[in-house]
Amino acid sequence: KIMTNKQIISEIRKGAKEYGLVFKQANATLNGSYMWQLKDRKTGELLMDNYRLTSAWSDYCNGYMSTYNKETGYFEGVR
Repeated sequence: KIMTNKQIISEIRKGAKEYGLVFKQANATLNGSYMWQLKDRKTGELLMDNYRLTSAWSDYCNGYMSTYNKETGYFEGVR
C-alpha cells in the first residue's frame, strides 16, 4: 500500500518520539520539497539538518533512528 507524505511524516514522528527524538520541518527547501530536522527531545540539540523526507523514511524503516542513544547523544550505527 502506498503511503502519503502526511502518513509517512506521522509515522516518523511517532517513532522519533519513542527514540527520544523530535522530527520537524527545517527552514529550508530543496527543489520545492521541505527539508527536515532531527533533534534530541531532551536537550534540543540538532542532530540532523536539511534531511530529505525519503532519507528520513529510509533511516526510520531500516532501524537507524532506533539506534539513537539518549545517554550519549549518538546514533550507535555511526560509531
